[in-house]
Amino acid sequence: MNATIVKKISVRSVVGGKRQLTDLAKLSATGVTTNIMRVIGSVQKIAEGIGEYGEWCGFIGSYKATNLLDGQIFTSSKCFLPDLITNMLRSAFVDATNAINFALDIGIKSLEDGYEYVVTPLLEMTEINELSLIEKNIEPVRISTVPKIEI
Repeated sequence: MNATIVKKISVRSVVGGKRQLTDLAKLSATGVTTNIMRVIGSVQKIAEGIGEYGEWCGFIGSYKATNLLDGQIFTSSKCFLPDLITNMLRSAFVDATNAINFALDIGIKSLEDGYEYVVTPLLEMTEINELSLIEKNIEPVRISTVPKIEI
């Protein structure tokens, strides 16, 4: 399946808004978690601001999301995640000097009066030095054996 390029990866852009998620949660017994999307990505920059609905935090980088309900795939250079994982990523990135890679499943847990997000990391968030990744794919540097010329 080909990926659809979207303005941003978010639960809303991949699966749907609050109404759709509430309806989906009603289909499950209370306490049951349904995984709704998988997100993999590389955070290279944090974007923060204040908007109509309050403070927001997004991530700039490379992202791919899969809707686990219908298999649709999305890609974007921006990603907005539920607060519980946003706070973890923000903390990891602030302490990093390179990009942070992550992979996780996002689910909704059915509650009597709605739902709550559940996040399952698929791998440990890791700091990646992109230059070292490039170096792994090229031949090592060969230092010349020509004697140095003194000037």
